[in-house]
Amino acid sequence: MPDLYVAKSNKVKPKLTPKLLRSNNPVAAFALKPSNVFFENQKEQEEILLLLRSHWVTNLGWITLGILFIFLPLFLLNFPVIAFLPLRYKLISLIGWYLLLIAFIFERFLSWFFNVGIITTHRVVDIDFYGLLYKEISDAELEKIQDVTEEQVGAIRTIFDFGDILIQTAGERKMIEFSDVPHPRKVIKLLQEIR
Repeated sequence: MPDLYVAKSNKVKPKLTPKLLRSNNPVAAFALKPSNVFFENQKEQEEILLLLRSHWVTNLGWITLGILFIFLPLFLLNFPVIAFLPLRYKLISLIGWYLLLIAFIFERFLSWFFNVGIITTHRVVDIDFYGLLYKEISDAELEKIQDVTEEQVGAIRTIFDFGDILIQTAGERKMIEFSDVPHPRKVIKLLQEIR
């Protein structure tokens, strides 16, 4: 708590910390000032300060499932129920299996890659993709942010330092949520500095 009896300093507080280095990794879950990244409805003077995706740990479930499903046909070919099928049918079913598996992995990756939270110099933007055909974009000006809350529940989230950030606004959309983002305390600190 600041001391009430100390005169205010005339020093101007910098808007951003000098630690913000430009990130060049296109698949980073926590990208500070990402280069070559733009989004729909971005204003001309608006600069992206932080791009957030779900932590990589949240992808382990579908990645593990995908790896198991790669090897599943090798085990199923030895079962008597499938062994009597002609070679042509086995080949067609194998090709169909791997096409479905590639579609599953591709859809899960795209869902992770395009569900992003963006903090710019003017606003906070939440882009959510639900499947390949439906997206929802929510944004709030920095001046309309009333409260920022961090939720980090569980051992895995604590060990790998990721959690949910809930941003309460005074606009039409009352709550903007960034789910499973890395380093939630750093995100909240950045939001406090630029507001």
